[in-house]
Parts: sequence; structure tokens; C-alpha cells
Amino acid sequence: MDRFNGMRIFAAVVEEGGFSAAARVLRIPLPTVSRKVSELEDHLGVRLLVRTTRKVSVTESGRRYYEDALRILHDVEAAEREIAGEFSGAKGLLTITAPELFARRHVLPVVHDVMRKHEDIRVRLIATNRVLDLDDDGVDLAVRIGALSSSALHAVRLGSMRQVICACPGYLDSVGRPSSPHDLLDYTCIGFSRWNATEVWKFASRSNRKLEIKPTPRITLDSADAVVDTLRSIGGFAPFFLYQVAPEIAAGHLEIVLQDFEVEPAPVNMLIAHPSPAPRKVAAFLEEALPSLKTNLSAL
Repeated sequence: MDRFNGMRIFAAVVEEGGFSAAARVLRIPLPTVSRKVSELEDHLGVRLLVRTTRKVSVTESGRRYYEDALRILHDVEAAEREIAGEFSGAKGLLTITAPELFARRHVLPVVHDVMRKHEDIRVRLIATNRVLDLDDDGVDLAVRIGALSSSALHAVRLGSMRQVICACPGYLDSVGRPSSPHDLLDYTCIGFSRWNATEVWKFASRSNRKLEIKPTPRITLDSADAVVDTLRSIGGFAPFFLYQVAPEIAAGHLEIVLQDFEVEPAPVNMLIAHPSPAPRKVAAFLEEALPSLKTNLSAL
């Protein structure tokens, strides 16, 4: 039998808490998962898992074997990357993903710095508001804004991002400035689907009591630039992450309203597909990116 593959499948069953979940993660048929674990148990002559109709639990022998298997799998993966040259120098293709505007305004300048210092690094920067799967899409690093779902991936906190409501100063001069979130229901609102697909706008009061409104947008758009253009053309209020409109606010083209009702800033993290040991191309990028991105976020 292929003991290495059996270890990998057994480890997935333990980590995912069951055969079906492991099959989905590994993208192999459920009967194959069950058969491979049984073959591994037969080879070892011990019971690794206890199967019932309700759950799968790990035996004491299975727990010890799982810990040893993880170490072996990690060592084999590291050895393969070493042979491929990923640790001998900062070289090869580095794939990074980040939200569209954040990628252009904050990540791309760091990419340029890294490429100037490391001529053997090639970069694929995927600027998209879609959440990519790091394994399936071959991504090394990902910037994520918002709460992270449970994941085995290593995350480094970069900072936080304010969520703001903006309008053009001229529009505010004509209709007045809102004093509470509910005032927005009386004015034109612009939907931004990339910011909030549910169309529920969330706020917090001074006593930290949660407030929600659900305006009826006059138009809904999926691009921050398009939302800004619409605010300047027809007026209204729209929600943003601060980085999406920071230049427009600094230039006086947009104004933040209802600052006393802002919710807690959203966390910003860098997800790392290869936390330890990291290939040199990843380490070289992080060496430049982490200080720069943290500084940029703290300045917003």
C-alpha cells in the first residue's frame, strides 16, 4: 500500500472530524477514504479510529500516529520544496491576491519594491473582490478584510479598516447632514454590492448598541469607483471601507458622515499558505510588505 498517501488521508479525517468531510477536502471519493484508512490500520495492526453512526473518534494509538504522521508529511513537503529550490533563494512565481482597490493602491507598490530587489521573483497579483481558495487557486499570500472563517492557514494581523458612510459636500450642503442612521432613509442611497451584499447598513450607538437600517438603493453598483462617480453625479449616501475613498476624502470630493455611529473597524489580515518553513520568495515579500502595509493602514 501507499503508506504516505494513507497517512495524508488519515490526517485529513482527523482534522476534518469525519470521512465525508475529508473526502470533500481531498476531493476523492468517500469509499476511497474509508478503504485507505482501513488498509493503514491493517498494515499497522492497530485501530486508529472508532467509527459509529454518529461520529468518528480517534483512539490513543491513533492520536500518537496522527502527530507522527503530521511531522513526516511536513518533512516530506519541506524536502520536496528544498529540492525544487524554493529555499535556496528568493526565486520563482509568487501568487498574491487582495481586494481590487487595495491591491492597486497598497499591495502593488510593495510588489514593485520586491521585484526591484529580487530579480528572480516573478509575481502574479490577482486583484479581485472574490475570496479565492489558496490551495485550489495556487495562492501563496492573500489580504483579507473582515472577520476570518475558521481556517488552518496562518494569519498575520496587518491592522484594521474603518467602515464609513460618505456623501459629496455639495449634496450635504443642499439636503443637510444626517444626525442619526435612520435619517438616511429619507435621502438617496447608493448600493455597493461588493461592500455589503445583504444591503443592510450596520451602525453602533454611543452605548455600543447595534443599529441597522435597510435603505432602498436608487442604484446598486459593484465598483467603488462607480459608486464615487454616482455620488458626484446624482448625489446620495453610500458605504465604503475607508481605503476605497481615502484619496477622494483627502481631496475634499467626499465627506464622512455619522462618524459617531461607526461600527468597530474590520480586521485586516495577511493569510500565508506556507507559514513554516516559508519559501524564500514568500519570506522576501513579507519582509517588505508587512511593515509597509501596517504603516499604510495605521495612517488611514
